[in-house]
Amino acid sequence: KNAQSWRLIMGISIEILSDASESNSEKPRNDSVVTIHLKIHLMDLTEVIDTRNEDDVTSGEPMSFTLGQGNVIRGLDSAIASLRPGQTARVTLPPDFAYGARGFPPLVPPNTSLICTVELLSVSL
Repeated sequence: KNAQSWRLIMGISIEILSDASESNSEKPRNDSVVTIHLKIHLMDLTEVIDTRNEDDVTSGEPMSFTLGQGNVIRGLDSAIASLRPGQTARVTLPPDFAYGARGFPPLVPPNTSLICTVELLSVSL
């Protein structure tokens, strides 16, 4: 399948890398509990986090959180809300939707765009 690409709000770019097997599955909404695998890189491809890496903070386990509650950076909340379970997307976040002017020392410098690969594993509405 060809990748589909589109832009979301305020310069967030989402490219679907693999599509959902269940095309009629519902997208998450605020207050949905989502489970994802996540890889975040700086624009120079320096890795920030990879939930599949057993040496990372997640010990190789996926992350689960309530969408729209500020549990992840703002751009990820918006991007994940546009996905269906089973989809994998590459999301490019401008600094205002990532860590902004404060950055996330020492991993993310101030005013840095991020490349995120997100696999939406499941949604509990």
